[in-house]
Amino acid sequence: MTCKRALAILCFVSATATARADDVRVLTGAVLYESGLAAPSIELRSVAQDGSLWRGGINGWSFSLGRERLLDHNRRLIFEVTATPYDAHSSKRIYRDGVRRRDLEFDDAAFTARAALRFRESEHASIEPGVVVGKEIIGNDAPAALRDAWRSPYAGVTVTQRIRFITAEDPFTNRIDGINVTATGEAYHGNRTWTRAMVTENGGASFGRIHFRQSLAAYRGSSLDTVSAFLIGGSWDLLGSTAVYGRRYAEFRVNRGINGNAGADFAITRSFDLGLRVSAFRSGSLHTTGTLLQATQRLGGYRLTAGAGRSNHRTTVVATVGGAIFLR
Repeated sequence: MTCKRALAILCFVSATATARADDVRVLTGAVLYESGLAAPSIELRSVAQDGSLWRGGINGWSFSLGRERLLDHNRRLIFEVTATPYDAHSSKRIYRDGVRRRDLEFDDAAFTARAALRFRESEHASIEPGVVVGKEIIGNDAPAALRDAWRSPYAGVTVTQRIRFITAEDPFTNRIDGINVTATGEAYHGNRTWTRAMVTENGGASFGRIHFRQSLAAYRGSSLDTVSAFLIGGSWDLLGSTAVYGRRYAEFRVNRGINGNAGADFAITRSFDLGLRVSAFRSGSLHTTGTLLQATQRLGGYRLTAGAGRSNHRTTVVATVGGAIFLR
């Protein structure tokens, strides 16, 4: 473990330890693996009786700390900071035409802070305007034009609209019964101005032993580059609508595109499932499809998932181990 990661974990533990004794604390954790890559995904969440919460997380090389404060029945104040000391925007794993290009990889560290207000519009809808400030630290191994483009800090505004009709949810597998639609618009200015917009939809339904799932994503940006492009691809269910099964994580860096996923899980026993996933992705003249077969074993509050995906005559092996515990 590097000094940077150890220091970040220490700060994370110290900050979340300030929660009151009567708060409900939940620790969730997972290790995600694909061929040649492994990443942790850990979150500690402390929820107060009024619904306000603290949360801290580690996702890959990103460390985050957030606070949600309930202002009244229909409004929440949100503040969060994220630091990525290494491999920000997957800068150390860059692909072209399905082949890893180490000559294009570079060092990148990033820091962002966001403040937002979430307005509850109804039982099923909310809107969340916010402001963001950030800084990218691009290594000397990156092209000079890219370093110059990110030499200054940047600031921007974001707006997220959510519509949720969900009766059941499993965060470990990104499985829901119902429908969830999210639309996000972003505009930033630093050395230049760039914008991003994304609409995602996830749905699912259970029929006896079978659970069906599907997702759609459409996204478009302006003046994007290697750092700000949309990162698409990967065979983990936790990626949601940006997954492309059979492909590696962040294999595609695109300015616009659309992709869809569908799948089914069949419960062989109460604790063992077999699953099938299919994907289709298109961005301009680039288009691909993929499939994945996987098995999931549940052991109490823990689960183990392993599978193999196939796309463009290549096979990707994936696995996830995760669980959750309540802390006193």
